[in-house]
Amino acid sequence: MTPKPKQKKKGPSSAEIIFACMMFFIFYVFLIKPTMNKIYYNHMQQLWLDSYTKMSLVTKNMTSDGTRLKAFVSNESGFLDEYSKYLNPVKTCTDAKKEGCWHLVSDWDSTDKPGIILNNGAFIVPVITSSSCEDSSNTFQTCGYFVVDINGKKEPNKIGIDILKINILQDDIKPAGIKGDIVNPASKCQFGTVQDWGCSAKYMDKI
Repeated sequence: MTPKPKQKKKGPSSAEIIFACMMFFIFYVFLIKPTMNKIYYNHMQQLWLDSYTKMSLVTKNMTSDGTRLKAFVSNESGFLDEYSKYLNPVKTCTDAKKEGCWHLVSDWDSTDKPGIILNNGAFIVPVITSSSCEDSSNTFQTCGYFVVDINGKKEPNKIGIDILKINILQDDIKPAGIKGDIVNPASKCQFGTVQDWGCSAKYMDKI
């Protein structure tokens, strides 16, 4: 008997391939990507909480004897030195950008500002806008602010993602975006779409 010729197996049709691609795209957009974003922002939140908690504890130590925080803000270098006594940075820079305590390229420029690097890798740069702590550009008076890159040298180096802000008040510090912060309102922060300084408070739900 003459053997019957073997039938060739058919591969997937173009329609089947297109359908499979569409299903994967839908699966990625509605399940995988949101899950990855949530994990990413949860990680960023933990980094932010770590650095902010350290800064907050130092502020409490500096003012525990009744001394007002405004007593330390005559200049940025001196102010940062006071925090460094408690933070024990792994690196201190008189010019953060030139000496490696800030990025050469990022969403925020630290030109001519001092900076430190913490043992968790975070970059911290102070900006004093009023040595008398009477900057009234907001609904509350401030002395200036700290800019913090919570993951240091790692990317993306974007405001509202890994570059966040801490307002320096006369007696305390608060994340940008707290209630009453009209300069950097938390309402402008939408994770994954619109990143803004106000994300500093939204990360911590302090709004």
